[in-house]
Amino acid sequence: MFQNEGRIKYSCKLLSYLVDVSYEELLKNLVLMKNEVNKNKKKDKGSRCDYVAKLGDMYINIEVNNNSSLAILQRNMQYVDGIFSRKRKEGSQDKTEEYNYIIQVNINNFAFQGNEKIIDIYVKK
Repeated sequence: MFQNEGRIKYSCKLLSYLVDVSYEELLKNLVLMKNEVNKNKKKDKGSRCDYVAKLGDMYINIEVNNNSSLAILQRNMQYVDGIFSRKRKEGSQDKTEEYNYIIQVNINNFAFQGNEKIIDIYVKK
């Protein structure tokens, strides 16, 4: 649903709550990006992020997770690494499209317990 240009207003509304950027600015400047993850080897299985967008020099990745396994967390970290290394893998020497950071938002139906490196923000009903 979010990776559709025709529905970009919905992802802009969600992101306006998560990052310090207004809905109007997001709607005007957010660009949806390719959500396929580059393969390291031809025989590697293809992977796809749930959502990837670019806003100025910032990439935003959203992942929706139903499984609390460590493999899911590792996969999501590999997605960030894949986004970060895209430019390098494409072999471009052009420095005009460099970015300062990547924000990954994981929307989970669970919480990772006991890991201080993960920031869990949730609302109790």
